[in-house]
Amino acid sequence: MPMDGAQSMPSVALAVSGDLFGGAERQVLTLAIELRRMGIRPSIICFHDAEFAGQVRAEGLALTIVPRAGPLAMIRELRRQMKIARYDVIHTHGYLPCILHALVAYGQVRTMHGAPEFSGTGVLRRMCLAIYTTFERLAIRLRCAALVYVSDELQDRMGWRAAGISLVIPNGIEVPTPAPLVRHARGDTLEVLIAGRLSSVKGVRYALHAVALLDPECRVNVRILGEGEERAELESLARDLQVFDRVTFHGFQRNIAPWLTAADVVLIPSLHEGLPYILLEALGYGCRVVATRVGGMARYFENSPFVRLVPSTDPQAIADALKLEAVALSSPAQRQLASKYVAERFGARSMAEAYVRIYFSAIRSRDQPRVGGITTQ
Repeated sequence: MPMDGAQSMPSVALAVSGDLFGGAERQVLTLAIELRRMGIRPSIICFHDAEFAGQVRAEGLALTIVPRAGPLAMIRELRRQMKIARYDVIHTHGYLPCILHALVAYGQVRTMHGAPEFSGTGVLRRMCLAIYTTFERLAIRLRCAALVYVSDELQDRMGWRAAGISLVIPNGIEVPTPAPLVRHARGDTLEVLIAGRLSSVKGVRYALHAVALLDPECRVNVRILGEGEERAELESLARDLQVFDRVTFHGFQRNIAPWLTAADVVLIPSLHEGLPYILLEALGYGCRVVATRVGGMARYFENSPFVRLVPSTDPQAIADALKLEAVALSSPAQRQLASKYVAERFGARSMAEAYVRIYFSAIRSRDQPRVGGITTQ
């Protein structure tokens, strides 16, 4: 990474709500660990003492919990924390950290992991989310030194711009070494894994309908990991479709590695995505992937030999793809190639180095004169 040897590493705080443990939280944790390896001592700020906070503590990273007490109280606490820690850069993930830190100081870095989601909620909740989105867009436009998207497609679709720069940095993972070897052979039951939040945007209902379309002789075992507002509805749908003999709901799993090690195929039936961590993790473990042709999955994996893309909301296309995977032969060498593929293109170190360059850019822009909140060059 080109960097002046006399230039000291910045003090960085990564801010995230922390109520869930999804792709954004995985990215924050992966980035923080890699920044520490590079000589930066990152701090994590979150608003919920839940699963994410527990994993941050387990990694020995600095953690500050700012309780959800109301906007004014939270702003006062964030101001106090910034005076104590004197962070060079605040890197936010999620609309609430973005809005609150915009009211505290100019110059944050904001990562957009996906488009705002409004489905599956009541009218009042949808109105609140629309208001939050409006405030966030204003905060980014006036107070954000850098806006980072995880895929070109997400940047094109959203079209939001920052006071400073807007750019794309794909997510990255630390690939397990060596990659686990494959077990599936022709005639065996195909082990299929679905992992993620059980909400409408993840498209799990289309996967269940796809399993119902499979012939009885197609031996498939689908394991679903995750929690969410749709779990009870999806379990009811599985019963109605009479696929409970092929589908098992396992709830949230803290350690996904054993599940990926046991899987032959990871299925991602989402309606839209940024660049999902489960896809990168699946390839890192040498799994093949069946995914919908949306978001960063379409942008980065259209011609990948390890990812089979299908149209979204199309159970028949998913079923056809699973049939092909069920009769495919996969060798240990192919599994190693999948792991190497993602390591070369989506490594954690490359992601962290790109963010450090943005951090230095944000520090420089923070001290430049601004007119109406806009940095002048």
